[in-house]
Amino acid sequence: FPRLEKHGITGPPRIMKLEYVELRLRKHQLADLVKKAGRIPFTVFAKGVQEAGGYLAENLKGHIFKEDNILYPTALKTLDAAEWQAANAEFDKIGYCSFTPGR
Repeated sequence: FPRLEKHGITGPPRIMKLEYVELRLRKHQLADLVKKAGRIPFTVFAKGVQEAGGYLAENLKGHIFKEDNILYPTALKTLDAAEWQAANAEFDKIGYCSFTPGR
């Protein structure tokens, strides 16, 4: 995001950052529910899973679509080779999606 913002591209990074906040919150809610499974009433567990999991299922799909079709193509057009290589190295350090199994 900072690399795109440095080039004056602020809209997509701003939207993606806002979405990350909410997605991260829901992911943590879901993880907390799983840790509490068996110690909370099933109805509370089921409702929480439905709400957090449903939000993630619906919104993560759109978020990934925006990354693939707006954010990354914009970055590829905007960043020079050295900037893109540096960004790619940072992606590798951060990781890509905590919803995917390890390699």
